Amino acid sequence: MEAENLFNLIDQYDPLDKKTALEFLSLSEKYPYFQLPMFYHTKSLKEQGSDHYKQNLNKLALKTMDRGILKNSMEAPIKAHSPFEIKKTIIEKESNKIQVDLDNKVLVDNSSNEEIDKLKLSFIDWIEFTEDNNTKYELEIVEDKKSPLQDKLSIIDKFIENDPKISPIDKSVNSFDEIEFDDYSDELMTETLAKVLVKQKKYKKAIRAYKILCLKYPEKNVLFASEIEKIKNLQLQ
Repeated sequence: MEAENLFNLIDQYDPLDKKTALEFLSLSEKYPYFQLPMFYHTKSLKEQGSDHYKQNLNKLALKTMDRGILKNSMEAPIKAHSPFEIKKTIIEKESNKIQVDLDNKVLVDNSSNEEIDKLKLSFIDWIEFTEDNNTKYELEIVEDKKSPLQDKLSIIDKFIENDPKISPIDKSVNSFDEIEFDDYSDELMTETLAKVLVKQKKYKKAIRAYKILCLKYPEKNVLFASEIEKIKNLQLQ
């Protein structure tokens, strides 16, 4: 799929632009099971007052798992945005790396004497563990600009298949050392990580994360598109 072209259309989306609506229509016809282009095409028809709006909305509803989200997304106002600039941090190394820099200070509940079980957690469990214990951390994403998008998506598939294990932290520890994940690119994103980036107000990285999730989980791309619009509105505040 012309992923970059789709990203550009979303970044510069104007519901009143008939040319853009036709481009989304073309993509939806080329990829009938990919809901995102159909959503934006239908949204354009609504804003333009087209007679074909209801017919297209019914078709989109049949392909949407959560019609409540679809309804809210259709009714949500869309503001004009300037083209989204993707800023990349490039490092020169023999292999791609993604580094997670954690704040030196970790909030520790000194009132509790219970020790953390020494069980190893999956990557997603580790994220939930740090959130439940009010751990503050920052994510710094690094990317090799020479790696094509398809290669990066393959890396994501490999990562999920292997489900790497990370040990939890001890409550007696007051700081984190730098943790490195070798051989993974900056598009190694889960929905949980995307939400963390939004909470940290790293909106550009969060948008990029949701775009990758749109490609990986097309059945949820209406939801992810709605999240992208919410983030763009936050950027304007």
